Amino acid sequence: MDYLGAEGDSRFPSPRRLRSVIATLVDLALFAALTISVIMLQMFVFGLQNSPAMLVVYACLLVAAFIQYFLLPAWAGGTVGQLICGLTLVRCRDAARPRIRDITRAMGKSSARLRVRGIHALAPHLVVVRRCDLARAAVLTR
Repeated sequence: MDYLGAEGDSRFPSPRRLRSVIATLVDLALFAALTISVIMLQMFVFGLQNSPAMLVVYACLLVAAFIQYFLLPAWAGGTVGQLICGLTLVRCRDAARPRIRDITRAMGKSSARLRVRGIHALAPHLVVVRRCDLARAAVLTR
């Protein structure tokens, strides 16, 4: 075991790889649906020639991405897909929710691994674990 929450950690025994893949697919589907909806709204309501409305559309997409990948993990412990799949994002040193600074540090690293394995592939200080294991580990440490 390299760090808290690593594969093989006895405090977090539940398998989570399939859940992580499903959570990533849910997040991608949610963001794709939002993007398609906003683009359709732009095309059919405001028209393609309306530049100020187009800037508002892009700003809304950026705000949605910021909320999904920065604020939700800091406030709720994971993205929408992770929360649906029963996962949570924690810091390896103390199993607490990551702060926005931790998430920013992880996202600041540019790598293709982010597209494949998610934020925890870039940040060894962040790991995705099952919420039930986190609750069980908290009870065991008391």
